[in-house]
Amino acid sequence: MKMLMLFMLIFTAGCQPPTNEEGIHLEIEAQYTSGTLYITPVIVHDGSDEVTVELTDSDIRIVDVTRGEQTVYESSAQSSQGEPFALVEGEQYEGSLVRFTADEGEYEVRAEAELTLNDGELMEELSLQREVTLQVEQ
Repeated sequence: MKMLMLFMLIFTAGCQPPTNEEGIHLEIEAQYTSGTLYITPVIVHDGSDEVTVELTDSDIRIVDVTRGEQTVYESSAQSSQGEPFALVEGEQYEGSLVRFTADEGEYEVRAEAELTLNDGELMEELSLQREVTLQVEQ
């Protein structure tokens, strides 16, 4: 039985967590199992104070996944004005899971989140983007 592994190879310069005071940043979690690649965008709170988060224009989402010149997955922005939720230090909130059959090779993944943050005193609009290269090997 062959064991398939997934490695995160390269984080582009645009992938660095933002320097917002609340400590909110966007990450991409990936897992490769039985020929299927599972990718989830996640917002993470590393700040020390509780913050209330409200999704503004769209969900926390994977924008697209490409392999070379081929687009393997592409999403469309969907309005998702849901209930605000609170995040405290160390907590995370998962966006929409994307899954597809994947062959060996490199995949470029882009994610984004449009948020409104409320720390009890100020409201701040925050646009987060993240881009990573995933390597699927056998």
